[in-house]
Amino acid sequence: MKYLKKILLALFVVASAYLILMPFAWMLSTSLRPNHEVMRYPPIIFGGIYTLDKYPEFLRRWDFLRLFGNTMFVALASAIGAAFTSALAGFAFAKYSFKGKNTIFYGLMATIMIPIFVILVPMFIILNKFHWYDTYYALIVPFLASPLGIFLMRQFIYAIPNDLIYAARIDGCSEYRIFSKVIIPSTIPALASLVILIFMLQWDSYLWPVIMTNSQKMKVLTTQLAMISRENFASTNWNLTMVGAVLSTVPIVILFLFMQRYFISSITMTGIKE
Repeated sequence: MKYLKKILLALFVVASAYLILMPFAWMLSTSLRPNHEVMRYPPIIFGGIYTLDKYPEFLRRWDFLRLFGNTMFVALASAIGAAFTSALAGFAFAKYSFKGKNTIFYGLMATIMIPIFVILVPMFIILNKFHWYDTYYALIVPFLASPLGIFLMRQFIYAIPNDLIYAARIDGCSEYRIFSKVIIPSTIPALASLVILIFMLQWDSYLWPVIMTNSQKMKVLTTQLAMISRENFASTNWNLTMVGAVLSTVPIVILFLFMQRYFISSITMTGIKE
């Protein structure tokens, strides 16, 4: 019975990995096939003819460097900015006492339940009044504060022993220095998780960039890929669409591989207990 459980668990893991990885394998395989192979029936994932011709064609037909640069800048700026403001707010809610703290915190948490579609029109009107339409400000500023990020950081910072903060104050540290030298190093795993989460959300964002951008120079990968998909809907150039999907997936994979070590890191509290 013991070995049977292990075998069943291994089979479940293998089957889950297969279901997760096969769409990516199909995407990569399609991006490497010529037009007549894409429409082949029955379709195949492995084997057949492979070519890299569609990658240079994709880069020539669309200004990929600008699309990539726009998307990377917007996603990174939003993720880093939101992580910083969430850490500041989380520190305040976790370690300070002030009038109305719980009311403000619960009010922020209530905004998580508001669908984005409800606030699209008010956000558009406000940003248009600022003359931010079709600018980076419109794509970044609304996402520099994250209620979910504030909640995550507040819960993480709350677990940090107060003795660390008291000891820092006795040593003459200012509140800014406590935040930068005590709180930030102790919350790197949470900050890394938050950066990855917000980066992925912004990288995959489609509706807001469509609403707030108009010129080609402000396009991001998601909006351009949607246009390419519509253009190729009635043609056999689905390999071009898959090329764009592959190129837009690579940064997410690289970021996760680079940041995953922070998920398994632990906080060393030097034996101090509350």
